[in-house]
Amino acid sequence: MYHQRQIGYGHDRRGHRRHELLPHQPHRVPCANGLPMLWEPRLVYPGPQGVLFRQLEFEIARQGGAIEVQLPQGLTYVCNRVDLLEHLPNIRHRLVGRVLRVGDLIARPNRTALVVDALSHIFRGFELHRTTGLKVDLFERARNHLHNGRNIDEILVHAVNAFIGVCEALDSEGGLGCSDDLLGQIDEFVIELKEDAHFGPWNYRVLEGLFAAYSKVFQQDMPRHMYTLRALWSALDIKLRARLLTELSRELDRHSQRSNIQAMYRALSDMNMI
Repeated sequence: MYHQRQIGYGHDRRGHRRHELLPHQPHRVPCANGLPMLWEPRLVYPGPQGVLFRQLEFEIARQGGAIEVQLPQGLTYVCNRVDLLEHLPNIRHRLVGRVLRVGDLIARPNRTALVVDALSHIFRGFELHRTTGLKVDLFERARNHLHNGRNIDEILVHAVNAFIGVCEALDSEGGLGCSDDLLGQIDEFVIELKEDAHFGPWNYRVLEGLFAAYSKVFQQDMPRHMYTLRALWSALDIKLRARLLTELSRELDRHSQRSNIQAMYRALSDMNMI
């Protein structure tokens, strides 16, 4: 007996089942057990700017070079794998598939509020670079405070906090690591900070934090870093240098000879600064 192909909802004119996401005839609602099967609307996940919405998971799947970056505070960004491997070398052996859990890379001493704030700014920059091509600027917000702020004390606090957070996040020993390009940005900003802020005995703790943070990314084999270290040290009062050397000497016993802080101390000695 000749079997007539079924034609109707769910089939095309040849009798093949349709594979469409939406009903071919939206006004006809298929029923199951007498109850209508309603199409659920697409869910929207509200959140602050930069959070990975659920629908962006499809984007990750489509683009082989995109990975999902999960921050400790719950924020998620979509960044280019090549960019992150180039600029954040310590993630190379921690990147599993297409997900990077940044919290696993940050050493416990570096898990501060300043680092958490810096991480969101850093990866937001990498996400914008992927989508718009804009250069990653580590200190965009801090520069805005320097150039537009009115209260010098508040300006100094915001700028130094941003610098400390970035340096600790990009710590080569307890953080994400840092490329030469990002190291150049750190050097440029700390020189700007030196020019805009007048370091004196009244803000010694600020200076101490600044030098401690810079020691985390300092590399003695980079001429740019040697120049920056000389410029910073020369800007200090003699009494401040003595206090910093005392604090620096105490820290040396707690760090190995290969640590960045040991390298900074040797650099100061080699330049006859101490």
